[in-house]
Amino acid sequence: MAIHDRYARRTPFELAFAGELAEAHFPRIREQVEARGLEAADPVSLLQLPAAAEVLDEIMEPPASPAVLEPYGSLLYHAYQFWRHEQPLFLLSTDVARWLVDAAPELSDWTLALAASAGYVQLPQHLFWARAVEGGPAESIDGFFWSRVGATGIAGLLVLGLRTDRLGVSAVPLGPLRLDELRELAGASAREPGRDFESTLPGGELERLYSVDTMGEAIKLVARTLWYMKVYPQAVTREPPAEATPGEPSASRLAFSRVSLIQGL
Repeated sequence: MAIHDRYARRTPFELAFAGELAEAHFPRIREQVEARGLEAADPVSLLQLPAAAEVLDEIMEPPASPAVLEPYGSLLYHAYQFWRHEQPLFLLSTDVARWLVDAAPELSDWTLALAASAGYVQLPQHLFWARAVEGGPAESIDGFFWSRVGATGIAGLLVLGLRTDRLGVSAVPLGPLRLDELRELAGASAREPGRDFESTLPGGELERLYSVDTMGEAIKLVARTLWYMKVYPQAVTREPPAEATPGEPSASRLAFSRVSLIQGL
């Protein structure tokens, strides 16, 4: 088994929020959501809570511009939803990731049923690459958060550049998007010119790497993955946290669900 598929790596939630920060603030966010009768899945309402503002003040370096506030706010929102729903972590195996790109499955019958109301999907390490800002450096996509918004919507967040030698990560918010928007984008060409997910890294085609250069490609990747996990529940198996050996990426302390390729696809 490739190292990318052997175990779940340390997640952005663990790096940024686990421990004292989450336990000090997230229960207070939940209390304020309940006290105000708010819907916790509404990103705007949640981020306006005093407890959420305190977390943002703690994790952001002042002064914060609006351009910086959006990804930080989205990261906080998804991290809270991840914590609230008992930290559902999924590890996407390499063969599933390649099948989702190359087979381009049709999602017309998807009713937006999900494996969980929120969660984090970890992609094979260094297989997908993207740029958080146009013209910026290409960074490896570690994975994506998703959260259900209302009855028919999903919000997502790509997490890039997760490394032990740097503080923080790069984040790209996605949505919220309705089911009809997800279906339309998942079936449409997202890159002109060129093929969706075609590598734009020097030599990337030799390693069969994928580039996510457009918002449409990012949404495709998220939609196809969530569709696969729900349509093929037998492909999802629960596993305990693993141990990493010296020299390997740090292992997550969370239990995770492995997402494997169904035989015959």
